[in-house]
Amino acid sequence: MTRRTYFAAHPYAPICSTIIGQRQLFINAQCSYRLRSDQFLSNGDARIRAFGSLAGEAYWPDIAANDDYEFSVGVDPDVVYIEYVVLLPSKVLNNTSAKPQYSGSDVTTVRQLSYEINLKLKNFKKRLVKVEYTL
Repeated sequence: MTRRTYFAAHPYAPICSTIIGQRQLFINAQCSYRLRSDQFLSNGDARIRAFGSLAGEAYWPDIAANDDYEFSVGVDPDVVYIEYVVLLPSKVLNNTSAKPQYSGSDVTTVRQLSYEINLKLKNFKKRLVKVEYTL
């Protein structure tokens, strides 16, 4: 007889953005989970069930008690995001500082880049979805 152990894993849809110039992206979010157990979990395969159905399978390493472990079971076709990124006009910042040991001054030129990011989420599920957006 196989012993089954159940743990609570909290689903969320992470969106990680890397800004590279101006662009428009249409992307499905990942179907990810954050797991925490109050006891040590040995490595192995796991079937992930969410909201009454099989969400996928995952393999995890040894996880210490009270440590978080995040994993993904692929893309979620029901959560789509559209990201619009526009590079705004840049600013040039000059920092002039006189140094007593030199007759001149050092000039450092810094260019400040700013982006405007508009994110549109579409959730086709019949329930709320937690989304985390990071740059």
